[in-house]
Amino acid sequence: MCGTSPYCSAARGRRFRYWTSSPLQVGLRRPPPEAHLGPVLDDTARRAYRHRLSELDRDIDEAEADADLGRLERLRSERSLLTDQLTAAFGLGGRARIAGDPVERARKAVTMRIRAAITAIGEADDGLARHLRNAVRTGRLCGYEPESPVTWHS
Repeated sequence: MCGTSPYCSAARGRRFRYWTSSPLQVGLRRPPPEAHLGPVLDDTARRAYRHRLSELDRDIDEAEADADLGRLERLRSERSLLTDQLTAAFGLGGRARIAGDPVERARKAVTMRIRAAITAIGEADDGLARHLRNAVRTGRLCGYEPESPVTWHS
């Protein structure tokens, strides 16, 4: 299996971008920078969201002090919705996500397929699926990074 494969040996502990070739010969050609639609949220929208979140925090404190449970529930629901939207608009480290970004689409597609494959593996071998969930990294870079050395047997 993977432990004796030169491809897996070369890939172990390394991370790859989705648009470059790896030892496994997968990846996409890097798209031109103008192939996207710009940030999901512009600076004005981001400031408006953050301003509204500050207002909601003050209103939540006030509703808690007044024990106004109905208002508190509505405010928390709105805050959760805004937080979810901001989370979707920004990646790790606060980097703005780019609308229509082909690299982001590739990242999402690869991540989704890796998770689906690990789920399918889990139906046959829960231990292997658990190992892969802990060892396979996705995000801006993709890689296989086991916590400790693994010897694979075919």
